[in-house]
Amino acid sequence: MKSIREKLEQIRSASIEVRKKWFRIGVVIIFLLVFVIWLVVEGRWLFFSEKTSAPEKAVGIKDFWSSFKNGISIIKEKIVTGLLNFSFIMKGLVEGFE
Repeated sequence: MKSIREKLEQIRSASIEVRKKWFRIGVVIIFLLVFVIWLVVEGRWLFFSEKTSAPEKAVGIKDFWSSFKNGISIIKEKIVTGLLNFSFIMKGLVEGFE
């Protein structure tokens, strides 16, 4: 059986098609190793998480709409602030060219 060094040297001196094939095989092996390591590390939280208890009171439609309106107002505020910042930047750029 050839040593690893001899096998790598054989692959290096092979044609492009053979090198591409071994490259793909290597990428798949590395991907699978990373995926397995991720499952071992993160899988504990994904598959064995503690069950959450049921909410103490039922959430009604009034609670939903108040939260929804609050979220919309926050989003609107962020968009307006972003547009104002963008307009100040564009104004500064235009004035810089004059």
